[in-house]
Amino acid sequence: MQAVAVADPYLIKEVLQCEDLDKRPNTGYWVVTKMMSAHGEPNLVSSESDKYWRSVRKTVAVAFSSAAMRENFSQISTAGAEMVQLLRKRDPKTSIDMFRGLLCVSVDVISRFGFKQNFGAVQSFGGGDGSHKFLDSLLIATKEAQEFLKKPYRQLFWFLPSVKKSYQTFKDFQSFMEKLVHDMQEAGTPADGDTTVSAQLLRCTDPDTSKPLTDKQLIPMASMVFWAGYDTSAVTMTWALYLIAQHPQVEAKLIAELEAHGLLATASNPTPPPPNFKQLAQLDYLSNIVQETQRLYPAVAFGTSRSCPTKDIHLDNGRLRIPRGTIVWVLTHSLQNSSSNWEQPDKFNPDRWDQPHADAAAAIPPKARPMVGHMEPHDSLDLDHPVNIAAGSRPGNYEAPQLRLTRISSNARSGELEQKLAKFNEEQSGDPNAPAPKRWMPFMDGRRSCVGQPLAKVAMASTLAQLYANFSLTLTEAMPDPAGMRKKETLALAVLHPGTGMHMHVQPRVPVKQQSS
Repeated sequence: MQAVAVADPYLIKEVLQCEDLDKRPNTGYWVVTKMMSAHGEPNLVSSESDKYWRSVRKTVAVAFSSAAMRENFSQISTAGAEMVQLLRKRDPKTSIDMFRGLLCVSVDVISRFGFKQNFGAVQSFGGGDGSHKFLDSLLIATKEAQEFLKKPYRQLFWFLPSVKKSYQTFKDFQSFMEKLVHDMQEAGTPADGDTTVSAQLLRCTDPDTSKPLTDKQLIPMASMVFWAGYDTSAVTMTWALYLIAQHPQVEAKLIAELEAHGLLATASNPTPPPPNFKQLAQLDYLSNIVQETQRLYPAVAFGTSRSCPTKDIHLDNGRLRIPRGTIVWVLTHSLQNSSSNWEQPDKFNPDRWDQPHADAAAAIPPKARPMVGHMEPHDSLDLDHPVNIAAGSRPGNYEAPQLRLTRISSNARSGELEQKLAKFNEEQSGDPNAPAPKRWMPFMDGRRSCVGQPLAKVAMASTLAQLYANFSLTLTEAMPDPAGMRKKETLALAVLHPGTGMHMHVQPRVPVKQQSS
């Protein structure tokens, strides 16, 4: 297998806009398809961008419009409010795994907002052993899918108990989704004003038959909404808690912002209401924190891949040739943590987002942007140099496959490099209104960007605002230092998880006795 690893924002833009480069089932996405469908039916994450994918995406996107966010905002904020009520009852001295708690919040947000159901994950977090059948099924299925991704040959040994177990976890998850789809259909034709995910899925039609999607087609589409959103949002919020806990000046500034909007718990207002939709949009510093967290810890750290099986692809105005069948791997973590793209990339600095268009690569002087392949001189493509494709990502327990990295010829050095970059910029700016290439894309970009990102943004901001309005969250002594934390990080189907959980003390800003008096 041959691959080109890309972390240059200019080249990434070209890759993601190229119609001939698309997601392909043989590049790892087959695992997602297998997890979500017993019949190999496509979903919005892993399928190619064909007419079926375009039709479904266009219809489902309505559920994540600004109007839908405003109309159904209470369904988003309720899950966070329930978590606040639950945490008020917990002993501040106890250790609470906030990663697990935020996974529960995310599941309930998706079920409430998207499907008009309450899966009760948050309530499970506060009682018994904390287990939740649906969430646990999803976590286990994701873990088993990761095993297939690391060791694709396991498919050949379907008779082994461990492989049978993997397939059974997929079936368990799919059974939950079968019931959900059944409930959707039993509810009948959605009302005209209903723009929930379930309603939009029921409105989808197969472009080949012009008929509504069948059960087999609906199940992986509904599954995708949960799988793509449950841990990506939760892990981003978790990393935000982790970073804020180590930067008291950031927490102080966030508290001041919440207080300025009347959202902070105080002696005179011990139980403030959650921010409404309008107030949430006014919390600029909170938005900065989320964006900076996503930069340092992009949820889908492993990025995305594209390929073209039928012909060579030429990029950079013909100067770069990608042989047919070669995987082009967009490395999100490397893009967002490279000193070539960011000043002090290792520093947690929410204030950097006060700069207009801070996500644009144009904010970096041309001389600081390296040409792709600027490693060592090569006269031609070298397809025989084995390179760990995960190079540049954080170390962790993920066993990356050994792929073959295509090293692209680069004769640009010193002044010649700047000349080529200047020429490239000039050639690429034929349209003065064309957006600049991005150096920040946690939701990816282009036609395959995350369809649910509006929900993720609103849900993360709402939940974090409620948590910090009511509590101070500190790491327990058992949590490792940053260096130790990096060693504990794991990838769960490309999503960066804190391998140890996120164990914290949650101290109410107003003592519980004072709240009840």
